[in-house]
Amino acid sequence: MKRDLDPFWQFVSTLIGLSILGIAVNYIFNLGITGRVMQENSYLYTLMGLATLQVYILYAPGNAFLDRVAWFDVIFGLIGFASCIYFAWYGLDITAEGWMLSPPNEGVVWVCIVLGFIILEALRRVAGLAIFILCALFVVFPVFADKMPDVLYGNPFTFQETMTMHVLDSQSLVGIPMRVTGTLLIGFIIFGVILNRTGGGKFFLDAASALMGGYRGGAGKIAVISSALFGSISGSSVSNVITTGSVTIPAMKASGFRPQVAGAIEACASTGGMLMPPVMGAVAFLMAQFLNIPYFDVVVAALLPSVLYYLGLIILLDVYAVRHNIRSIDADQIPTASYVLREGWPFIGAMAVLLYFLYLRLEAFAPFWAMAFILVSVLILRRINAQDLWRIATGISGPVSELIVTLGAVGFIIGALSMTGVGAALSGEMIKLAGDNAYLLLLMGAIASFILGMGLTASACYIFLAVILAPGLVAQGFNEIAIHLFILYWAIISNITPPVALACFPAARIADTSYFGVGFKAVAFGFASYVVPFAFVLNSALVLQTGGWLMLPYAAFAMAGVAIAAFGIGQYLPFVGPVRRAVAPLLVIGGVVVLGAVDFTTKFWALGALAALVATIQTTGYGKTTWETSPDISEEKVEA
Repeated sequence: MKRDLDPFWQFVSTLIGLSILGIAVNYIFNLGITGRVMQENSYLYTLMGLATLQVYILYAPGNAFLDRVAWFDVIFGLIGFASCIYFAWYGLDITAEGWMLSPPNEGVVWVCIVLGFIILEALRRVAGLAIFILCALFVVFPVFADKMPDVLYGNPFTFQETMTMHVLDSQSLVGIPMRVTGTLLIGFIIFGVILNRTGGGKFFLDAASALMGGYRGGAGKIAVISSALFGSISGSSVSNVITTGSVTIPAMKASGFRPQVAGAIEACASTGGMLMPPVMGAVAFLMAQFLNIPYFDVVVAALLPSVLYYLGLIILLDVYAVRHNIRSIDADQIPTASYVLREGWPFIGAMAVLLYFLYLRLEAFAPFWAMAFILVSVLILRRINAQDLWRIATGISGPVSELIVTLGAVGFIIGALSMTGVGAALSGEMIKLAGDNAYLLLLMGAIASFILGMGLTASACYIFLAVILAPGLVAQGFNEIAIHLFILYWAIISNITPPVALACFPAARIADTSYFGVGFKAVAFGFASYVVPFAFVLNSALVLQTGGWLMLPYAAFAMAGVAIAAFGIGQYLPFVGPVRRAVAPLLVIGGVVVLGAVDFTTKFWALGALAALVATIQTTGYGKTTWETSPDISEEKVEA
């Protein structure tokens, strides 16, 4: 629960945010402002200390303290900050002398214990109870590892040894998640804040309006394009819905979309932004680190699946517009291309700078040069002043601190699995449980990702399954990048799938309609997210990993398959019109086969069968219908 700070604490919070930015720039660009090269663990401990202090200022422990910063918040925040700075000062000694195995004195152990609990409480405040409970269980898991059943049996440690390892070992608190945060994510989060605060959100809406506003269902297509663009930068489906949905959902309702459909379209479009290059949110950077590959390779692999996702969404939206006779938006409300280019060139230039540095595989530098381009451009254009810059700095502090604390605490999961050896054992047990059946193991992975995704952030869910599940699936012969992307997709799907469907909550609230109605509609509109991951795992050419020149025909078949399945779900065929419900499942099944079949022979047979079906419908008229005989499910029935 975030506080509304008074001017004094807001000033302190802004200074902390600027300190985080300054330390990150100093380390990433190796400026040497401190007079010496900073150890990586020293840098990460410093970030964690500042972020922990920030969280205790910004977030209340409960409703009773929303109006003020309590004295104990200040004390806990300062203790956490001082503990981290202590370890940052001795960063080299921790590594060189192996403090995690042999701390120099008992005081170090107690500092580790206290810091562990302070970070867990900070995690509860920013990320919620579910992820707090999971991380807390893994913090103490090594203490009871020798008392667990066979599948979870591991090497035991005392409580003091466990906490010391968690805080000081490079596999836990300052492990992979924290390293990715400190060296990559922090820049992209700040870039997203600056992009939005300088008018990037409006630019995305204007660009989407210029591209799609003149087509039928224009308001819905504007929502999809703008949310995809904005979501690829923000990396959060919920914040994306709140930011762009507050504009697009009322616009869709005004143009004729039913409230539940408007909410579902925005929820699906915003969730897809987490899968859309070039940024894709925190998980993609974690994925690059786990796979030990450049982030640009992740972007390339994710490109076609994200196109397939949005293709299915756009087609279903278009069918809905045909069915309900929803026209384009008024011409006088569509910005001209010249206006968009004139007003938006700083953001177009920033995205070009970002992509250029990603192409050069300089991921750590990319967001800083892009944000510098934006700031210099808008200052030259006099769109912002010194007061605006201070407000931007104020907006940086919260998102960055949340991310640092969350991913730092999630490192406890990796640390516990690493020190006990349970991670590798669980992967082997899952293979045994699946009976060495690769497809059953894949289905189990999808279910596990979905269930974990209901209660955890996508980052926490991905980290857990990347350690537990991914090695087993790779051992079955699946492509490693495809498997990690598969886990990412299924961890995110819970954002639009009831009973959780986090992205649907704010969408339903903005649309002023039933949450479950939005959720069920979102499942239909976002159908591609459920089938595309299986397709690219079974055929890694769809993530551009194999096939050489055959990747092009595979991509064409995939897009055709998604389009056919979407028309089946919408019960509509171009040049034919509405089709009966008995025909629709045949189109969906045929489309999925065209999408997912590995060999071209099966794809051609499926296309031939579908062509024969369409020819029969056109010739005989059997299977055709009208919208009146196949009405949409009413919102009253959905709510009932």
